[in-house]
Amino acid sequence: MEWMIHNSFEKGYREPFGALYTGAQLRLGLRLLLEPEGPVLLHLHPEPGEARTVEMEKTGEDFWEARIRVPGDPGLLWYHFSAGREGRRLFCGRKTPETGGRGALYGEMPPSWQVTVYRPDARVPGWFTDTAIYQIFPDRFRNGHPEGRVENAPAGSLIHACWEDDPVYVRDPGTGAVTHWDFSGGTLEGIRQKLDYLKNLGIGCIYLNPVFMAASNHRYDTADYLSTDPMLGTVEDFEKLCRQAARRGIRIVLDGVFSHTGSDSIYFNRKGRFPGTGAWQSVDSPYYSWYRFRRHPDDYESWWDIPVLPNVNENDAGYQEFILGEEGVQKTWMDRGASGWRLDVADELPDEFIGKFRKVMKERDPDSILIGEVWEDATSKISYGARRRFLLGDQLDSVMNYPFRKAVADFLTGRQEARQTHLILMTLAEHYPPVYFHSVMNLLGSHDTPRILTELGGDRSRLTQALIWQMTFPGVPSVYYGDEAGLTGGKDPDNRKPFPWGREDAGLQELTGELLAIRRLYPVLTGGYWHSFYRGEHLYGYFRYTRGDRDALGRSCPAQMICVLLNRGETGTGVELTLPEPVPDGAWHDLYGQGPEAVSREGRLSTEVLPGHARILVRYPENRREMNRRRTGTLCSLSSLPTGDGLGGLEAAGDFVRFLKESGQSLWQILPWHPPGPGGSPYMAPSAFAGNPQWISLRDVRDRGWLTEEEYRQAVQSIHSDQDPEQEKIRWLDLARQRCREEAGDRIPEEIRRFRKSAGFWLEDYALFSALREHLNAPWTLWPVPLRDRHPRALARWARKLRDRVDLYIFLQYLFFSQWESLLRDCSRENISLVGDLPIYVAPDSADVWAHRNLFRLKENGEPDAVAGVPPDGFSDRGQHWGNPLYLWERHRQEGYRWWTERIRWLLAGTHLVRLDHSRGFADYWAVRGEDPRDGAWYPGPGREFFEHLDNQLGGLPFIAENLGILSPAALELQRDLPVAGMQVLQFMNPPEPPGPLRIPLSRKEDFLYTGTHDNETLAGWSSSSTPERWLRMCLNSAADTVVVPLQDWLGLDNRARMNRPGTLEGNWGWKADPAMLEPQVAARIHSLCLESRRIPTGGYDENSGFQKDREGSVHRGSGDYRNHEGSGI
Repeated sequence: MEWMIHNSFEKGYREPFGALYTGAQLRLGLRLLLEPEGPVLLHLHPEPGEARTVEMEKTGEDFWEARIRVPGDPGLLWYHFSAGREGRRLFCGRKTPETGGRGALYGEMPPSWQVTVYRPDARVPGWFTDTAIYQIFPDRFRNGHPEGRVENAPAGSLIHACWEDDPVYVRDPGTGAVTHWDFSGGTLEGIRQKLDYLKNLGIGCIYLNPVFMAASNHRYDTADYLSTDPMLGTVEDFEKLCRQAARRGIRIVLDGVFSHTGSDSIYFNRKGRFPGTGAWQSVDSPYYSWYRFRRHPDDYESWWDIPVLPNVNENDAGYQEFILGEEGVQKTWMDRGASGWRLDVADELPDEFIGKFRKVMKERDPDSILIGEVWEDATSKISYGARRRFLLGDQLDSVMNYPFRKAVADFLTGRQEARQTHLILMTLAEHYPPVYFHSVMNLLGSHDTPRILTELGGDRSRLTQALIWQMTFPGVPSVYYGDEAGLTGGKDPDNRKPFPWGREDAGLQELTGELLAIRRLYPVLTGGYWHSFYRGEHLYGYFRYTRGDRDALGRSCPAQMICVLLNRGETGTGVELTLPEPVPDGAWHDLYGQGPEAVSREGRLSTEVLPGHARILVRYPENRREMNRRRTGTLCSLSSLPTGDGLGGLEAAGDFVRFLKESGQSLWQILPWHPPGPGGSPYMAPSAFAGNPQWISLRDVRDRGWLTEEEYRQAVQSIHSDQDPEQEKIRWLDLARQRCREEAGDRIPEEIRRFRKSAGFWLEDYALFSALREHLNAPWTLWPVPLRDRHPRALARWARKLRDRVDLYIFLQYLFFSQWESLLRDCSRENISLVGDLPIYVAPDSADVWAHRNLFRLKENGEPDAVAGVPPDGFSDRGQHWGNPLYLWERHRQEGYRWWTERIRWLLAGTHLVRLDHSRGFADYWAVRGEDPRDGAWYPGPGREFFEHLDNQLGGLPFIAENLGILSPAALELQRDLPVAGMQVLQFMNPPEPPGPLRIPLSRKEDFLYTGTHDNETLAGWSSSSTPERWLRMCLNSAADTVVVPLQDWLGLDNRARMNRPGTLEGNWGWKADPAMLEPQVAARIHSLCLESRRIPTGGYDENSGFQKDREGSVHRGSGDYRNHEGSGI
């Protein structure tokens, strides 16, 4: 009888689940079905550290608990239990040494459960967690020579006459050694030619098997670390590949073979083919100390006793300098464009070497990635008698997840039941720190395994289930070249066939691309929590879900829940599952194919899975929007607020929020928060993400201690008197940055480090762009070509050269958004919804166009080949020439609208609703070919698909659509289809002149009614023949649910206070309110008008969430937490 019970997977027995950071608290429980004799003991065995025993406390009728603090140093903590019974001490430990979960009873020392203890600062670059990998064996992917020639082959090579030839080894019949290596002729240029294919497939990272000079076709026998193999191409070809991949958002990871070299190499030189003296030739060779000779020259250590692969001593000082020094291998290839490394046979590299490799790499590029080849559980791996530290926070970012591949193959082929599959994968989740569990390299095949289609017996339904599993499981999916095209093959060399160009399995390619698109469209699949389950022998599944709007990595994520079901059986299986988190009752949507109805009721999901099928079911939490009550709002740019330095902005924002509250307002609509472009326009900004540093509050900087009181007064005075007040303010803010740095002891403060991480998608590009723009004093299209075209080496060199200015621009954005958080809290506290503004277009001279050229219609030199505008309309008789570059919407679609999603997600972190500028442009847009805006044509926009994508990504469409002007049938149809409010503007509605009937001809009462916009005359200027307040009252008393009034119209100001005159460049965007205009008596008058029209807000503030609540208690957007907002990071 198993009377001692512990289950490490269940919260009642172990809390928290899984790996813990150093010093964390852990509660462990044990159930005893028989009364014990003497103390119940918890046995702890830390590695490193001394074993100890803790007496457990009885907390229930048959339950004992112990609360401990895990070690303060990273490592493993092992535990089991013991209790006395009938005169002997019995033990409770794991049932098997390999898996966690429910334990078993032992009469002697049992296998212990594992707790992985990791560094609390462990992190993996966000771009990697969200990407998909494509592994390429370079010789077999594509020949890029225009005539298909194979050049620069080593002497004695076997060259395949036809690309389609199967690989073959020519071996010595006596020794089995390969005597002639066969080559198909793949090249780096061939890979470059297929970048668009990979991008369209959904790939964001290419992992290349070795590309360094070598004698073999696999190139794991390195001959020269600093050169590409001449059969593959030149160093310039590699740089070109990296450069053009980066333009498509694809990163390149290299295979680093550092445990051994080739015997036929510069360093060993056994065949004497290289100039200089190799280690085999002389003990005086500069490379002699790299190797381990037992008796020079013929007796030496080699990898798996293969003489052509002599092992190196990785801790040799000379070898480490060669690999990691300033002119070493790592730096050379990263300067050439590589974004990281896969360490071959990582378990044969010393911990010290891996740790130093990581440290040097991260200092050069914090967003670089380090992957290790590890075939087993990477947390408990022992090699050469030592426990490895791969995933404790100071070595690898990821490992090749071969245990995942084995679990998938064993389950789908019937070698393993669903229960055992559940145990194996739950144990991985238990052992791996969450940051690594969500970043492991989930492969189904590699150059070292049989092809997955062959492994699964050629069964396409099994392969479909395997792909669904791979693309929805925590971790980064890795596609082995050709798997998506239907390649088959057993062990090496059969698993390294050439890619079947022209003979691909189109259905399999489409399936792979579709599943990768689903993974991109549903961020819960990259970082969401994971809950595993099984039913019977043949059904395995899991949930992916958020908790609120956060994923398992603490990142902002649309609230979603997905259920994946895999039925390998020959009969259909009905299931009823308990949901891990609440979702509303109702039907679930099938993301892949169609199947029986799936419905959740009272926390249970019921459905059926057909035999040999898989399902991906999705459900959204309920998401009501505050769009349906009578209210008023004020339109006012932060630049119009009166501040001490005269530049407007956040210093006065808190006071203005209180003014709005006293005025009876429910919304504050702002203009774009971006740095202004030519003429001061926020709609022609140098960044679609960045905040305007001129709006930063110097008072707040003073309050943080980074300016003294005297310096603050001097700053305000000097800004007022300087001929260039903007630059003068930046000078004072730079002084604050230096104080901040001194305060932190020259380290990056934690708040700024978190902000940089959260803004990873755009911040570094923007800061470098701004520094370069300032230094070169020219648009980016006129920069030197290496900078214009973003050559990685040039970017790295200039980033170092301009490091101080780059850091300044990052600091300014940190200040802006940390102050913005305070503004958003003020708005929530006063029950004010903040409405952001999203310009549809970006400036041609902007960080976004420079960093994402592939997304815009540009010429080779970066200039737009056509620009945005509108034909003649109500704003202008001649039309408008805006000058913004146009989008390549097909490219955006292929990338899953990632740039748009990141942009809107960033804006929504700081607002509750968003106005979509010129929303007609999403249905169709006017492309101006020359200088005359009338010389243009209409083109289709992304349409409904774009908004469906955003709906899936954001969990709703919190938009106000600017649907002004003459709308085409396509635009009208899109407007009807979208569940978003539109805009109606009094000045465009031709209402009857007073003293006619007091009626506004609304088309939809849920649309926002405006007396005017930033592009209109003021109400007083427009209605010069009548009383402006009469028009204002007409709007307020209309049936419109929401009325928005520019501050100038509340104040009754004439056209001297107009904000912008479309089609003109001078004299706009400069209006500022006088402090006297915002006195309490003004607020009281506005409040009276709102009260008369029954538009005083009655909602309440939700202190728990920091969001505003409506009468029904539904919560809005606007987290304001930029520190925890997680972008993709590029």
